[in-house]
Amino acid sequence: MDACLQRLFQVGLLLPAVLFAQKAEIVGGNVVFVDSQGLRHQKTKLGMDAEANLAPDNTFIVFARQAHTFTPDTHVRVIKESEIWMVSTTEGSEPQRLYSRPSADPEWKHVLTSPKVSLDSKSVYFMSDFSVTSGALWRLDLPTRRAKMLIAGAVDYGIIPSGSRRGQLIVQQRSSCTEPLGEGNFSHACYPYFLFTSEGRSVRHVADDGSDLSALLHQYGESPDK
Repeated sequence: MDACLQRLFQVGLLLPAVLFAQKAEIVGGNVVFVDSQGLRHQKTKLGMDAEANLAPDNTFIVFARQAHTFTPDTHVRVIKESEIWMVSTTEGSEPQRLYSRPSADPEWKHVLTSPKVSLDSKSVYFMSDFSVTSGALWRLDLPTRRAKMLIAGAVDYGIIPSGSRRGQLIVQQRSSCTEPLGEGNFSHACYPYFLFTSEGRSVRHVADDGSDLSALLHQYGESPDK
């Protein structure tokens, strides 16, 4: 019996360890990193964070840090402003602010959301307020910490994960659509989807308002001729 147990132990040592998909989560307003062993590491502790996104190289996490206020009439909590932050996945690392809009800048509001790391882990895309009905898509260059607005009127976006269009963007953008009405036409706001390069250059319309962004990203990632 002892020989059998010893043999089983030796075989167990030869088996590969079970690896988990690394990921970033938000728990109670804090960033949590789940490593390849399935262990959870709390990376922030202020309870003000949202929308964590793990870089493709698994070395850092970007997130939106939010400041809240309450409306005086309804006492509803709303986001007053937010910033883009990052934290390394290395144990013991401290979060650092990547970008915030200058408070003296009257042209833009200060709510920054939806940070996503580019596939080469060298830049971060994020959304800002732009108008009452839409936002704007920005790209932050990590080596220089300089941000540039790429696409005005954006309301949602995603990065194509694979295929010949890998790293390019599908963006839902506020547009004006015209439809027949009686003997004439009428125009109204609509939100179709467009393909853009990683630099923000428009390529073409890809889907109408009401389409599913996740499905479009999968479709363009799997189809080499798109």
